[in-house]
Amino acid sequence: MNTSDWRPAASIENLQIVARMLQNIRAQFQHWGILEVSVPCISSAASPAAHLDSISVAAPTHTPVPTPTLDHQADAQNNRHFLQTSPEFFMKRLLCSGSGPIYRIGPSFRQAEVSPRQNPEFTMLEWYRPEWHYVQLMDEVEQLVLSILAEADVLGEANIEQLSYRDLFLEYTQLDPHQADLSQLIQCASNTLGYQQSESLDAISGGQSRDQWLELIYSGYILPKTSERCLSVFDFPKGQAELAETGVDPHGNPIAKRFELYIKGIELANGYQELTDATELQRRFEQWNTQRQTLGKATMPIDHRLLAAQQHGLPFCSGVALGVDRLAMSLIGTTNINDVLAFPIGRA
Repeated sequence: MNTSDWRPAASIENLQIVARMLQNIRAQFQHWGILEVSVPCISSAASPAAHLDSISVAAPTHTPVPTPTLDHQADAQNNRHFLQTSPEFFMKRLLCSGSGPIYRIGPSFRQAEVSPRQNPEFTMLEWYRPEWHYVQLMDEVEQLVLSILAEADVLGEANIEQLSYRDLFLEYTQLDPHQADLSQLIQCASNTLGYQQSESLDAISGGQSRDQWLELIYSGYILPKTSERCLSVFDFPKGQAELAETGVDPHGNPIAKRFELYIKGIELANGYQELTDATELQRRFEQWNTQRQTLGKATMPIDHRLLAAQQHGLPFCSGVALGVDRLAMSLIGTTNINDVLAFPIGRA
């Protein structure tokens, strides 16, 4: 073990800036009248989303393992718990209990590559607004981010542009992502990213879905070209709904009612008009686990308490998750997450 790196990765000055930022965030939520809540970091269930990988831990020894049932048999046999990738499921159970608008700032965990923008443990700000549409929440997210970044005049004269996924895709590729067929998307990937049509779809994107080609072009080609822009992108393709409600856009295209916020190339926030139908929620969970099996990943235990809560009734609401460390990176003007963390994984 290397003991020479006992000092924090971030400077004390940067840590003071982060601390003031957190104080300002909490002050804003107090002003808005949103309740701060605390939820567990460890759970017997986890998100089965194919693109998320939870960190598994042994079940606490003082907690008796329940008698296996049809629903919980895999859990009991594996005796696993999970560090949560976000507080979403617990917060939705609170919403189903009548909490009203709530927020939480705290650690979340993901099994991911360590990179300049990623650390397995990170700080997430998540909040929910009952009776709000996703566009209302998108505006509020922008208001919060602008108020934080104004302290250091990070954006200068720049404004946050609001663009639909369709309009952004058209701007950079001249393709309508809702109407382009698979051959057009493959040709677009070939033209923009250098992939050949003869290459294996599995080797390129892990599967043969149209949505994977869209994501490949969006994340690999379009987003890097927006590195000097500040964008709220909304109305993603329906196949990328995750846990958002679906609908149609003004052009009649099926879309997911969700948005993402990017500040000069850094993704800060991901928000949804939340799916409230418990039956559809269970169907998506099962579909995700099927996708995980296809990708050679372990399936995840479904959160039956969340399903029960949503059967009781999740109110119409919108919610968003915002990466606090990445917001601090934008505030300080760094592209390395280690500059805002006291002890990233390499020093933990």
